Amino acid sequence: MKRKRENVADTEPVVPEWKPERQILTASEVEDKESYKTEGSIELRIDRFADFVREEEVRYSAPTYIRGLSWEIQANCEETDESDNQDGQPPSKVLSFFLWCQRDSTNRPWECHANFSLRVIAQTEGVNDIVRENLEDTFYGKDNWGFTNFATCDLLAMDSEYFKEQFSKCEDNNRAVLQDVGYGEFIELLSVIYPISCPITAGNVETISKLAFKFNMAALLRQCEILLMKKK
Repeated sequence: MKRKRENVADTEPVVPEWKPERQILTASEVEDKESYKTEGSIELRIDRFADFVREEEVRYSAPTYIRGLSWEIQANCEETDESDNQDGQPPSKVLSFFLWCQRDSTNRPWECHANFSLRVIAQTEGVNDIVRENLEDTFYGKDNWGFTNFATCDLLAMDSEYFKEQFSKCEDNNRAVLQDVGYGEFIELLSVIYPISCPITAGNVETISKLAFKFNMAALLRQCEILLMKKK
């Protein structure tokens, strides 16, 4: 009787070759992932610049998403006041451009601190770009969200001898009239004191130091001085 010879290849288990799993993302998933990148560039190209200057229109760049927030550049031309011109020169047109975060924001409160650089790229050979680097600012979802609740009279009096004296003179002890202070400036001041405590930056130090001096806020003024000394 002839013994059947077993084929080793037929009896050993077959081990499939391991291959790393490849992640396949849908178009929407790729777009969502791209929206949360940590840094990026925003570009605004202005065609027919002469028409743009003459028509005094406002233009916006296409939104660029960084950390899930929409960022845009706004550009427009403005005419200078005669008081800004030297030697009695007539008013001239200047280009203004701004960085917007969440321009069409909802009423939901949010806050974002950003570091950025601004650059106007020269279109003529041999002319240098106009550059402002190492800028930083804090962007808010609403100009005054939460400040009416957070900035109480007691907090202001704690930081400022001026407010402490003003509130002590008020009959109802919760109202004081401020002279020669813009609404936006005062909101910016409130944003850097406790409990909001946003940082003092190169973008707001001039306003904060002016108001800290005006309202006798010694600790805040010292913070401004330290920042200005570091810049030098």
